[in-house]
Amino acid sequence: ILGGCCGTNADTIVAIRKAVDAVSDIADISPAENSQDLLCNARRITAIDRNDLPEAITPEDEDDFPDEAADMAEEYGFALVHLRHERDALLVLDAVPFFSFPIAVTGDEKAISLFRRRYTGKTIILSENA
Repeated sequence: ILGGCCGTNADTIVAIRKAVDAVSDIADISPAENSQDLLCNARRITAIDRNDLPEAITPEDEDDFPDEAADMAEEYGFALVHLRHERDALLVLDAVPFFSFPIAVTGDEKAISLFRRRYTGKTIILSENA
């Protein structure tokens, strides 16, 4: 949903419409999709298959994590990340603005809580044995 505020005029609305029409990668999600299985970030909506989940990656190395996450997302459309503690959550949160794919998480309850409060998308929390 896009819009304006007081001071928005017809030219602004026309410019917003043109910008929206210019976006070519709008997700096509069927109404039949279970919203509990949808992840999103600012760039992508992805439906997960809970019967075909990748093994979660752990952000142990801040230099390797973005590449590992991108490799997983290339195959699955998202990255599944195991958060062991709040430091892991912060490391992931530092990286996600540069990701074109959404994140699902598993792991420590406090770390997940921190991640959910700061993540600007819809994530899915998966149990250890999901």
